[in-house]
Amino acid sequence: MPPVHRPAHKERSQLSHRARLGALEKHKDYVLRARDYHAKKDRLNRLRSKAADRNKDEFYFAMNKEKTIGGVHVQERGNTAMPIDMVKLLKTQDEGYIRTMRNLGLKVRAPPLPSPRSDVFTRVIENRQDQKPTDGVGQPGTLFRRG
Repeated sequence: MPPVHRPAHKERSQLSHRARLGALEKHKDYVLRARDYHAKKDRLNRLRSKAADRNKDEFYFAMNKEKTIGGVHVQERGNTAMPIDMVKLLKTQDEGYIRTMRNLGLKVRAPPLPSPRSDVFTRVIENRQDQKPTDGVGQPGTLFRRG
């Protein structure tokens, strides 16, 4: 049997007289919203079960330093103000470091010279007209090995 061609189902848009109610929710939107709702519901149920199963007699010495406001745990960040003289010292050190790095960047550095190789030298012949053609030996710019 040959396959039957069926047109794709298209969802309707919001009717014009109901436009004041907003966009019409499509099935894919409903599925996303339902999954999100159930995930949040499951998360709350897990938290409820953890709270019900906790040991009320559990104690750690770190709990002495902690505090709660209205039953909500509040944790201090540990930020304390530095003394003014320490701040001034650190700022001058920072300025000195920046000044040093800037001066290093401004220095013009010469590129390194190529290292001379002692076993090879280049033979340059200034006058090419006087030279007879050879088989490559003794040509200007050829390298010879000292031996």
